[in-house]
Amino acid sequence: MCGICFHVNTCASSIPASFKFEDHFASAKLPDVEELLRCRGPDHFGTRRVQHDDLTLDFQSAVLHMRGSQGAVQQPRCFANDYILLWNGELFNDEFSGSGRSDTLEVFHRLRRADDVVAVLDGLKGPFAFVFYDRRKGEIWFGRDRFGRRSLLLSDDADGGLTVASVGGISSESRVAEVPAEGSVYCLELGSRKIREVRYPSGVCYRKEAFWNTGTADTGTPEEFLTILRRAVARRVQMLDHPGPIGVLFSGGVDSTALAVLALEESDRQVDLLTASVDGKDSPDLRTALVSYKRLAEVYGSDRVRLILCPIDAADKGMYDRVMGLSSPEVTHMDINISAALWTAARGEGIVVAPEECGTAEFRQSVLAEESEALAECRGMKVRGESGHGREKCSHDGCTRVAKDTCVRHMCKFCCRRVAAEDDLPYCRTHKAGVKDRTPTDHTAGAPLPRVLTGMCDGATRVRSEARVILVGHGADEVVGGYARYRTSELRDGLEGRRREMLKDLDRLWRRNLGRDDRVMSDHGREPRHPYLDEELIEWVGRHKLCDSEVETKPLLRGAVRLLAGGALVDMAGFRKRAIQFGTRLAKVNNVAHFVSVAMSHSPGTSGSGFYGCYLLQSEASPNVGYIGFTVNPRRRIRQHNGELNAGGAHRTKRHRPWKMLLVCYGFSSQVQALQFEWTWQHPRLSRLTREGLASIGKGLTKRGRQRTNNVHDDLALVIGMLHLPPWSRMPLVLNVLEPGIASAVEAKVAEFRTARGEAASGSCFRIEHLPIEVLHRTHVAGSAQALVDEADSRNHACCICMQAFTPGITKRAVCLSCRNSSHITCIASVGCCDSTGSPPLDAEDRLIPDFIKCPVCDDVSKWGDLLRTVGVYQKQPEMLGSSDEDENELDENEIGDSPVDVS
Repeated sequence: MCGICFHVNTCASSIPASFKFEDHFASAKLPDVEELLRCRGPDHFGTRRVQHDDLTLDFQSAVLHMRGSQGAVQQPRCFANDYILLWNGELFNDEFSGSGRSDTLEVFHRLRRADDVVAVLDGLKGPFAFVFYDRRKGEIWFGRDRFGRRSLLLSDDADGGLTVASVGGISSESRVAEVPAEGSVYCLELGSRKIREVRYPSGVCYRKEAFWNTGTADTGTPEEFLTILRRAVARRVQMLDHPGPIGVLFSGGVDSTALAVLALEESDRQVDLLTASVDGKDSPDLRTALVSYKRLAEVYGSDRVRLILCPIDAADKGMYDRVMGLSSPEVTHMDINISAALWTAARGEGIVVAPEECGTAEFRQSVLAEESEALAECRGMKVRGESGHGREKCSHDGCTRVAKDTCVRHMCKFCCRRVAAEDDLPYCRTHKAGVKDRTPTDHTAGAPLPRVLTGMCDGATRVRSEARVILVGHGADEVVGGYARYRTSELRDGLEGRRREMLKDLDRLWRRNLGRDDRVMSDHGREPRHPYLDEELIEWVGRHKLCDSEVETKPLLRGAVRLLAGGALVDMAGFRKRAIQFGTRLAKVNNVAHFVSVAMSHSPGTSGSGFYGCYLLQSEASPNVGYIGFTVNPRRRIRQHNGELNAGGAHRTKRHRPWKMLLVCYGFSSQVQALQFEWTWQHPRLSRLTREGLASIGKGLTKRGRQRTNNVHDDLALVIGMLHLPPWSRMPLVLNVLEPGIASAVEAKVAEFRTARGEAASGSCFRIEHLPIEVLHRTHVAGSAQALVDEADSRNHACCICMQAFTPGITKRAVCLSCRNSSHITCIASVGCCDSTGSPPLDAEDRLIPDFIKCPVCDDVSKWGDLLRTVGVYQKQPEMLGSSDEDENELDENEIGDSPVDVS
């Protein structure tokens, strides 16, 4: 495994439309590209610079030596500067088995002697990403394997330069895109400066019509599947030159348990099971990992297998910054949660859990009972699209509704909850209903918990795994049907619907998971390998009927696990599926620590105290048509409205494309606050604040249409008027004008409203800016305020009013803009309330929020909203947040609050 990077200066090129550039890249904190490459390949780092006509070509490569009897092969691999190869991959072709040859040397030898580069690459099996320079033809070839198991990013700089690399960190001003892994490689023609796409001659197996042919009756057997999977694992654990153990990303579920057993049986090396959990404490993955590991230790011996508990430090900001840089351009909150868990587990640093510390037999039985009950509940659950025709009726007298299969009373939701409130009946997990003060059954309540679940191992000696190869279960759900929504698709559209849904997931696996996870896990000098994405295994699965069962997901894999270790793992075969961010509890802990609730965290481009803005669009085709909406990323949102990005919604505006974004109002403390502003902007006649506030100054609202304004110009006047009304006039909001043509109109409207409102408008503290859309992200919003707070930290550490020290971690304090003295926000609000002249206001006793504040130290008068910019009260504190139920449904920007109204 290697890290590779190629850069060509001033090579403005025509990039194919298949490259989907993302805008999150500029907001991530990105380490230097050389540092990231060296972390991927600690055994050797090399560079080579070549001049091709007027172009300067730079090649960099870092090597992690995995196999080859001659030791680490130095890269970039060159032949008289006529051919240069950057190679990051492993080959699993049968002709390489047992040869002891280096993959890099073999591929380089074939490429420089071949007339057809694509034909050579078409015959390779295994994960790879590469860059190949051919001076004679003036071509740079680059690409990935068919499934995209190795990361490769392309970025184009503002000065016309082009970079192809395994990692980010190239430039904070660059656009970046994953190099598509859709059965093609790419050729940069240095003469014409164009990039052309060339398809693999044999195509991609799962894109062929015969793949998962719904007409075939052959389903395959677990025995056959196990044989193919065993060969896939053997290819990945044998012929390794390093002496260390083999790592397995381990949760105790069926995917990872199968890989662990096969690694033990196909290799004589020790196997390290790497399990992540928040702070190393209790989590679903840790519980199942303890149970599965203890059984493996009993069967294969504790000297062959060990469990390493890798604690995730959810409060480590440095870790999140690093992970965000590695994940880019995939940096939604969900991506960061997944990446943080993978990064911690791949680091392999934690405490070794002995088999005797995995809990008693009573604890094991309680975990098995909990998993079995949850799996049975999922099996009986009515899925979306399933008809209720023919199902059992509610058992309550007189009720004609359909009963829920898993309800302990065989009732519908309404009857179950009603009778539970009246009678002493058993607790119902399905409807969360039971007698007063009753709680759901906790199967582990009476069982003594293992020491690792109670935090008693915090002082244990930490170890770091020496494994260079980590087996991961990526692709198992997509290949053998692990998602419940596949069943939903089958019920709705038959087997063809199920096939279509599974193929869609396979087709986008490279974009959603593989590239990101390769960058994250390889940061520790370890190579992730994917047995479930082995070419032979996928082709075998594709020749048989779709993996389908009305009883369980992944029937082939679960059946194979029941055959392993002489049937000793039958219980483990029934463990339910969990995504890593939920199994480790990181999603719940991290979301609650950064957001009011888990649901509010599922928005692209947000992390911590995020950007929340309301925007106004104008149709270029119909200038009188406007659109008001909410966004967390303006640049991404306008691209969605104009159809440049397929994901993310914005379908309601399709009819009036193209659009231009006139302005964005941001600075809200939360998503809810921004959505309230958006709704009022869309429905001014339904809101008392605007209906009365604007009418009082002669700005009546139209009665036409569905409670909306007349046109874009009215929307513009309305938002300026709203910013002069409480409560928004007291908030530190920013009206960022993006369209230069309306700047003068905005200034004129502001002057008009301030003249009309007179003294009442003096407390309005919003400001007008003209920043480009590219810099409207969360770091810009918080940057200036954070600098002010940092300066105040160096000056004083106690409130200048009550003289009490500030509690560490509590940011609810204000900094005077004049003298830089700090005070608690509650202290300054209670003693500093005044009017614009510095005198106490006449209605001071009735006023909840002041318009102006007078500093008791320097007597400087500031607007309340300006003071809030220095406070940091908008940063959610853990002690202010309650716990939140875990929500495993990831939402996009539309689902969390984009409810704009078409203004026409």
